[in-house]
Amino acid sequence: MHKNSGVALLEKLLFYFWHKTWVGKNLKKVLRTHTFVSRNWVVQVKYFLLDVKNRKVDKKFMIVLMKDHLSLESAEKCRQSIRRHGGGEVEYFTAIDEHHSEAVLKKHGIDWIKLGSNRRNEKTLMGCFASHFLLWLKCIEIDEPIMVFESDALCVRALPSRLRFRHIINLADGYCRRDYLIKKEVAQFLDKSLHHGSVRYDAILMPGTVAYAISPDGARRLVKKAKTGFACEADHFVEKSTVDIVERHPLPIELNTDFPSYLERKRDVPQED
Repeated sequence: MHKNSGVALLEKLLFYFWHKTWVGKNLKKVLRTHTFVSRNWVVQVKYFLLDVKNRKVDKKFMIVLMKDHLSLESAEKCRQSIRRHGGGEVEYFTAIDEHHSEAVLKKHGIDWIKLGSNRRNEKTLMGCFASHFLLWLKCIEIDEPIMVFESDALCVRALPSRLRFRHIINLADGYCRRDYLIKKEVAQFLDKSLHHGSVRYDAILMPGTVAYAISPDGARRLVKKAKTGFACEADHFVEKSTVDIVERHPLPIELNTDFPSYLERKRDVPQED
């Protein structure tokens, strides 16, 4: 069900107060240095006003390149780790590879923008985005929240069946394999003060799309953005001007560093135009 105009207006007023006014900006600074109890109370009130629900997430999908044996091997290890930690069953979702990525985006009327110059394997990035996009459509179709995993995810602790979020909740440390300086730069934006449950996430972009849960409303927002604007690689496309992003702490998912991703293995191999 779509959000009514009153809730939308309240959201805009709260956003303006929190981010634009002198009182809101200084209140944030105070809360970040105050006690855990005060911070948690404010977050709960904000969540109540913005219709943040404690959602039961039963459907889980893992993006897998079925013709790539390493992707399949890594996916199976992830699926076993999720079962081991009580996460239940995960359904494999056939990934879009570089040979079909352009056709899928064209079918849905999506324009692709290339970030940076001289980037290789752009079609592989397009395929990754297209795979996530199709799962967002699936989320809208079944009208219930879903969990999305990439095949190089690994469950390291209990994966809760109920998650408190509005649009998207990140479940993984997506920077495990990335450059240390990038991780250090992003870390300064993260508020790790609430150690359990849904935690405020102050960075603009998602920290990777290794594992997350998404609501139908969040999926509709991302699909609309893709169809009316442009698309880019998935972890740059999902950002806070479009959807509300929180994190689940402690993070239940890590990257499986024993299995380099398909993109990493192709990084040094130029693609044909």
